[in-house]
Amino acid sequence: MNSPPIQPIDGIALQRRLDAIVVLLMETGTAPSRTATQKVRRLLDLGFSVSEIAAMLGKKSNYVAAIRAQAAGAGRRPRRRSEGEAL
Repeated sequence: MNSPPIQPIDGIALQRRLDAIVVLLMETGTAPSRTATQKVRRLLDLGFSVSEIAAMLGKKSNYVAAIRAQAAGAGRRPRRRSEGEAL
């Protein structure tokens, strides 16, 4: 099993990633260990893209995108059903 080649990271991207890692480490110091879902949601809140989060956490992009869609859907109000529509 060969690992994919490591892509070079520019200074700004590296700084953003390190800042996020520090934030996550500070948060886990006071709370019990966070799940991958909680980490993904926190990194999304910090403004990272799906691909950046996937690379940082070693998860697939589809996994991160699904969590992002789930989080976006959680804030929506349920759709009202019309009188003639079945449950």
